[in-house]
Amino acid sequence: MTKIILVVLANWLDVAWDTRIRGTVQADSYTPVNRDDASSNPIVFVPRVTHDTLGLTGSSGSEYFKQWLIWVCKAYPNKYMLLCIGTQHPNSVGIVLCHIYNTSVVNAAGLPEYATGKYFALGGGEIAFGTVDYNFYLK
Repeated sequence: MTKIILVVLANWLDVAWDTRIRGTVQADSYTPVNRDDASSNPIVFVPRVTHDTLGLTGSSGSEYFKQWLIWVCKAYPNKYMLLCIGTQHPNSVGIVLCHIYNTSVVNAAGLPEYATGKYFALGGGEIAFGTVDYNFYLK
C-alpha cells in the first residue's frame, strides 16, 4: 500500500515523487539552481529574451548580446560567479552559456566588469562574447 502525503503550502505545489507531465508547462518566473547559496555560484536558466524585451530594432548580434548582458545583470542582481544557460534569438535560435563574475559590479551602462559567453546557433556557427574591464567584445 502506498501512502500519499499531501503538504499544502501557500503558493506551492510540492510533489515528493518522480513526476511526469504530459502537456505544456508555463512558468512566469524562473528560479536559480544554486550550488552553494543564493549569492555564490548560482546556475540560472534564463528565459528567452527577445529584441523587443531589450528595446532593440534590427538584428545586430553585437548589440543584442551587449544588451543581453545588461539585462541579465539587472534581472539577477547580487550574484557572484553566475552561470547562465538559455535559448536566445539574436539572429537565429540557439543556446547561450554565459559566466558573469559579479552581476552587481557594473559600469554606468550596466555592463559587468567580467563576463564570457558563447552562443551556439541552431543552424550552425558560434559566437563568443563578453566583457573585460567593462569593455564589450564579440568574436
